[in-house]
Amino acid sequence: MREPPAVAAIVHLLDANGIAHVLHRHVAVATIEEAQRLVPHLTVDLLKTVAFEISGTSRVLLVAVRAEDQVDYRGVAAVAGCNRRALRLMPGARVAAEFGFEVGGVGPFRVDPRIEVVLDAAAADLDQVKVGGGSRSLTCELAFTDLARLGDAVVAAVSKNAPT
Repeated sequence: MREPPAVAAIVHLLDANGIAHVLHRHVAVATIEEAQRLVPHLTVDLLKTVAFEISGTSRVLLVAVRAEDQVDYRGVAAVAGCNRRALRLMPGARVAAEFGFEVGGVGPFRVDPRIEVVLDAAAADLDQVKVGGGSRSLTCELAFTDLARLGDAVVAAVSKNAPT
């Protein structure tokens, strides 16, 4: 099976920028729950990435928060400088078609100039993080600081703790 285009773009970004990383190939998982069940070792310090678009603009935000946290839409809107009502989840099919990420494998990588990366400040204390590598069967592990630098990311409070 052919890999989604984002995989090659991510590997190129990492290599071209001299970013130390580990690519973990594994059974395909589409949700955090599946990952916890099938590849639990890869869910430690895992960040999930949610794609947003801002209506009326071409801006796309890839927002990464700890896997167990929820995205705070008000926090994302504040970072984006837009009204909360202008912030929209980007459909997975469009994320795949426009940026080459397989649904379930989206990572906070700037594989297209339209993408803005936002990393949650609550994860900034982690040395190493794991993120989607473009495919449901690939997880990328790298230093949080390298991830932020690579995507010219904004690091801000954009999460709230998930209910227990």
